Amino acid sequence: MAAENGTEFDQVVKKITQNYISDEVFVTKENRRLPGRSNIIVLIKRLRSLMFPGYFEEKNFEYMDARYFAGNTLNSIRRELRQQVEIALLYTNESKTREQIEEEADETARHFIGRLADIQNMLLKDVQAGFDGDPAAKSRQEIISSYPGVFAIFVYRMAHELYSRKVPFIPRIMSEYAHSRTGIDINPGAEIGEYFLLIMEPVS
Repeated sequence: MAAENGTEFDQVVKKITQNYISDEVFVTKENRRLPGRSNIIVLIKRLRSLMFPGYFEEKNFEYMDARYFAGNTLNSIRRELRQQVEIALLYTNESKTREQIEEEADETARHFIGRLADIQNMLLKDVQAGFDGDPAAKSRQEIISSYPGVFAIFVYRMAHELYSRKVPFIPRIMSEYAHSRTGIDINPGAEIGEYFLLIMEPVS
């Protein structure tokens, strides 16, 4: 009986392995894998800390060196983003060389970093929109720390920037993470101007 069960088990292993090989949905080629969802979530958290320092860390931002904090956080964001963009591009661009992919990932990360100050200014206007539009809101600090709409629009603005650069996979991973956290689904390809926020109940 044990031998028979072993044979059945081996047959299942063989059939599943054949499925891996025969269908392109599975990652079977050299240097091809998908961006890591957990890595993208870490990236989102670092970006949120950069955009809204002191709100989501244990340290009090008042006592931090702002220039050191911004520089150190930006470096970690650039490293992680570049790596994940390279992975995404390698998966979808078999016609390009590794050197071309690396150069494109570098340029994408550089462009994204260069846009962050402007995105932060847009997010501050979004927070103001929430404060102005919700008579129950007591402060902009409450809007930032508690309202799911802020998180959803923050993730959208990051994802949209990458979507505009035609980065595969990562914008959708970002938007689906925000959707799972807030119930708010914003397509990363949507065109949303300044001073925008969805008013919803604060996160408890």
